[in-house]
Amino acid sequence: MPNSTNLLPPSFFRRHAFTIAAICLPVLIAGLFLLATALPHYFVEDPQYKLLFTVDTPHAASQDYKLQFKVRDNKIAVLANRLDEPKTFSAQRLYIFTPSTQQLEQVELNVPANFEDSIVVELPQHIQNLQVLSGATAPDGYVFKPDYHYKTGLFGGLFGSGSNPSLGTISRNGRVIAIQPVDQDRYRYYYRTVHVLGWTES
Repeated sequence: MPNSTNLLPPSFFRRHAFTIAAICLPVLIAGLFLLATALPHYFVEDPQYKLLFTVDTPHAASQDYKLQFKVRDNKIAVLANRLDEPKTFSAQRLYIFTPSTQQLEQVELNVPANFEDSIVVELPQHIQNLQVLSGATAPDGYVFKPDYHYKTGLFGGLFGSGSNPSLGTISRNGRVIAIQPVDQDRYRYYYRTVHVLGWTES
């Protein structure tokens, strides 16, 4: 029985070094990329805060008032300002994103039909008393970024393909979580402007 060490003599590797490198190098790069993208998921702490933001609606509409969103005394405040005449523009919707469940909730606002000048819009009960910390960076270090073409999968990260429309991402130390719109709105939110209001504890 021949010695297994003689099956592939050193001269074989010298003659085929380029071919071996051409095969092994992409596999090595892919392995390192997978490791680099997977490790933060296990070693970076989960987000502890929900993100509150507004998004332009996909379609413009004619309205005789415009909403204004603020963080006042660490609480969300929504003002409705009456316009001199109806105008067509992309109104804004209020959303809450919960990273732990990947849930994106649209907050329904009921604006009275008749009012003069400006009023404070009453918020749904479940968000009236939320303590909100304004800014794009959460106290736990996660940062919002307006990434509208979040890359998914191995080929998406390596070659720029496999992207999904998103409203942006939150990230910290290499861990990235995409904020994806609900299915029926998925392809209508490309390039929509996201206005970050702040963060509230989950």
